[in-house]
Amino acid sequence: MVESVESTRLKAEAAVEAIHEGALLIDVRSEAGRSRDGELQGAIVIAKPDVLHVLSERIRRVSDEQKIVIFCGSVKGSGPVVDTLTQAGFVGVYDVDGGFSALRDQGLSLIPRAAPAA
Repeated sequence: MVESVESTRLKAEAAVEAIHEGALLIDVRSEAGRSRDGELQGAIVIAKPDVLHVLSERIRRVSDEQKIVIFCGSVKGSGPVVDTLTQAGFVGVYDVDGGFSALRDQGLSLIPRAAPAA
């Protein structure tokens, strides 16, 4: 049975706690969104269509005990990724209520952006 949305969506505070406890943090925002708003330190950037493949084939250290926290600009972007992973058998997969901005507002570190060329 697939978990309900309520059980797979974390408030930003709970997501930050999970991250500090070792959750895998995945950023599925577009390149334009990351360029505009920056990236969170420690997040793995994966295009939405590639998340299942990357987690299944390339990142083999994800265990059932390790939470996976996915964020986008909103839950409309991350929610379908959570659904796909859950349907594929992954457990402990969550998205963040409020997405990137909610995590940023909780004080997670941003990767400094390079200054534009003059």
